Parts: sequence; structure tokens; C-alpha cells
Amino acid sequence: MLQISVVSYLNSLPFIYGLKNTAIVDKACLNIELPVNCAKSFYTGKSDIALIPVGFLPSLNSFNIVSDYCIGADGEVKTVLLLSQVKINEIKTIHLDNHSVTSAKLIKILAEKYWKISPKWQEVNLENDNKHDKHESVLMIGDKTFQSSKSYKYSYDLSQEWKAFTGLPFVFACWVSRQQNHEYFSELLNTAFSKGINSLEQISFDYSKNNCLSEEEVYSYLSGNIKYNFDESLKKGMNKFISML
Repeated sequence: MLQISVVSYLNSLPFIYGLKNTAIVDKACLNIELPVNCAKSFYTGKSDIALIPVGFLPSLNSFNIVSDYCIGADGEVKTVLLLSQVKINEIKTIHLDNHSVTSAKLIKILAEKYWKISPKWQEVNLENDNKHDKHESVLMIGDKTFQSSKSYKYSYDLSQEWKAFTGLPFVFACWVSRQQNHEYFSELLNTAFSKGINSLEQISFDYSKNNCLSEEEVYSYLSGNIKYNFDESLKKGMNKFISML
């Protein structure tokens, strides 16, 4: 059975919903993982198709982009943030969320080429760090940003900063396969993802029942901040980022 790895964050729920509610569910085993683990699963051969952080793509010997959909943003994304108690030009150390692959590389590019700062970098597991708000500055990704950002004086949205720097949207993750003969599954994936993206109201309702975000907040985030269609502008932004790695 085909092994599919997908990121376990809120922004991936349309993909998960589609995969669970279309014909592909009978042909594949779905593994829901952190971004860094999705990358590891694909790299080690555990998964055949995966939602891969684009910062990991140059590490792969071979891959094929297998879907017309991705996780991207054109401006503010809300869930990839530099949170700080001081202004950017005063930052001494940035703690890096160890769930991140792409965002850690993005922030280093922005620091060097856009903000013109040279902080020290320190990796940290924010899931097990109850005192993360005591850090001067933190790169934080994922659903935890919605609440944790309130503990900091300053919040810098990395996708928004990338847009200001390059004028381009940003792609955080895209779907890749190991082989070239997944055209059949590519069609199934696109059908599944289209269904999920057209079901944002239901997804928002379901998610809000057991989480701190309201139905309106979830829908606003999924429909307004995340760009799912992997169009030419997003591909251009992705290629620009990869060229700078």
C-alpha cells in the first residue's frame, strides 16, 4: 500500500480531509507527522509521497513534484513568526523551533540579506519548553503561534518579511513523490486536495469544537492566509528561495 506523509498542522487539514474522504483512502496509508519528520520519512524511504518542506528539497537525490497544490502564502501567514522581546536590530540570540526545516533556513536568509543582523542561533524544542517566552527571541512555527505570540512585545511574520524583501510569495511545503510513474496517484491527490480546499467551512467547524480558535478564526486563516494552489507566482517564489540556500 502506498505510504503518504502529511504535516500535522492546521494548515494541512484540507489535505488530510481530502485524503480521508476520497477514493485514495482505500489505496494508501496516511501518516500524519511534524514537518521535519515528513522530510525524514521521505528521505529514508518510509513514505512514497510526502508533503515536504521546500528547504529540504536540495538534500534529496531525486524527487518529482506530484500535485498542483502546496502550502504557501502571499504576505502574512500568521504561523511562521519571529517572536521577540526586543526590536530586530537589538536581537542577540534567536532560538529556532526544532520542528522547522524551511523556516529555519528562511530566517537565516532574512537575517543576513534583509535585516542585516548576525545573531547567535540555538535550536530548542518548544513543545517541551514551558519557559520559551523567557527567551529573548524565538522562531516559532505551527499552531502554537496563535497563543504564544501574545507573550512577546514584537512579532515578525516571516512570509510577510520575505514578500517585502523579494516581492514574491513563499512556499513552505510541496507534495513530492519518489518515482516518476505516479501520474495516476497525482490525479487522485489533486482530486482529494481540491475536495478538502472546497470544504473549509466544514473543516473550520470541526476543528473549532476541540481547540482554542473559533470557527471564524480558523476559516479566516485557511482561506485568507494560506495559498494552496501551486501557481506560477508561488513556483517563482520557491525557486528564488532555493537558489539562495
